[in-house]
This record gives sequence, C-alpha cells and structure tokens, in this order.
Amino acid sequence: MLAVFLCWQGGEGQSLVGLIMSEHVSTRWVNSNVAMAFLLMGALLSCLIFADRWTTLPINFPSAWYRSRNFHVLLCVCFYVGSWLAFRHAKSNVEIQDATHPVFQSVKLYTRESCHLCEQALTVLSDFADVMPEIILVDLDENPEFLERYSMHVPVVEIDGRVRFRGVVSRVLLRRMIESRQRQLHVSAVVQHLPARKSEGQGG
Repeated sequence: MLAVFLCWQGGEGQSLVGLIMSEHVSTRWVNSNVAMAFLLMGALLSCLIFADRWTTLPINFPSAWYRSRNFHVLLCVCFYVGSWLAFRHAKSNVEIQDATHPVFQSVKLYTRESCHLCEQALTVLSDFADVMPEIILVDLDENPEFLERYSMHVPVVEIDGRVRFRGVVSRVLLRRMIESRQRQLHVSAVVQHLPARKSEGQGG
C-alpha cells in the first residue's frame, strides 16, 4: 500500500516521491547558494576591511564606507555566521533521520541461559542503541508459551512484532533494516509537511 501511495500520480503526472525529492533538492539548492553568497560577501568585505585599515593601497572608498566603518567588522561576522547556518541547514536536509531517534517501536530478544549466541545478539543490538528503543529480554525458560515456539532457533529477535532474526543476528542486515526504516520515516515526515494540493477543477 505504501508503494502504491508513493507512486500515485498527481494531476501534473508527477509522483509523490518526485514531489518530495524535488522539494528537498530545491531546499538544499537554495540553502547552499545562500550560504555560498554569504561566504563570498563575508570574504569580500574582509578583503576590503584589510585593504582599508592595514594596507596603503590607493583605494578610493565612497564616503558611506567611512561613515559606517564601525559596523564593518560586525557585518562581516554576520555574513560568516549566516553562511555557517545556511550550510548547516542544507546539510541537515540531506540527513535521513536524527541518529538519536529510535526508528522502531519495540525490540525483543528471546534468550536462554548459557546461550553464547544470545550474548552475541545482544552485543550487536546494543551497538545500534542510539537508534533502538529499550531492548526487552525474554527468557524462554521462564516463559513456556514461547519456549516451544522458539527453543530450536535461539536467539530470536522480534522487531515491531515481527521475527526478524533467528539463531544469528547479522550486523549488515540489521544496519540495512535501520537505514530502510530511516528512509521511510523521512518520507513520512516530508509528506506531513507538503502543502495541500489544490483540488482539481477548482475555479472551473
């Protein structure tokens, strides 16, 4: 259903994914260009301040330049700060998801006593603790309802109610799952901020 929704074609023949990517590419482009413009203006103003105050170059500045000399350094700093903020905002648009935000609702690890693979599984999961909710440990020996189901496949990792790993937790596959989920959350967040589309036939 999500794939169908994302591939839905609007009135102009552009998919929702296309709208999302277009919006973010446009935002990055604007922020990057604003940052570059501020940086260039700051660099140019720095050169002019240096030429005016610390060189003997025969440069005839307009009278307005000399009347506003007290504000030149402050204006130069503002240009550099504005450039840094714009670059930072442009970079933040590229990031898929905040690294400290849990990407799953729940993670359960079914274990048994003296299980070496269970310890390894917990270690792998803990390596991604910054994007994981609290890992719930379920001891199969104390939960007979799960013992018969999972006893031959320990450890078992259940993520958001679905069994994702049995026996061995692959670090590579787990990372791919996290990245995929981050992309989904990113798309969902962008969709929520998309402006409402005008109803077709309005004014007709």
